[in-house]
Amino acid sequence: MQGKTSTKRCIIIPVDDCDGMYLGEKGCYLNMTAIEMQEPKYSDTHCIKPDIPKERREAMNEEEIRNIPILGGMRAI
Repeated sequence: MQGKTSTKRCIIIPVDDCDGMYLGEKGCYLNMTAIEMQEPKYSDTHCIKPDIPKERREAMNEEEIRNIPILGGMRAI
């Protein structure tokens, strides 16, 4: 994205098209869930994904569920 003084690399998420993300009075919010990894990599034991509403998730097939983007990882401190 080109700013006044420099160009910044950005991730742009269309809020209206993203399940689990909504606009509130004080900002934009993302509901997330931690999922335990069956085959942990590195030291992460869980991955963080958007929390899809139950009705929407139940209507998805296995491939669609696997394709929900991973937002990050978690590990015990």
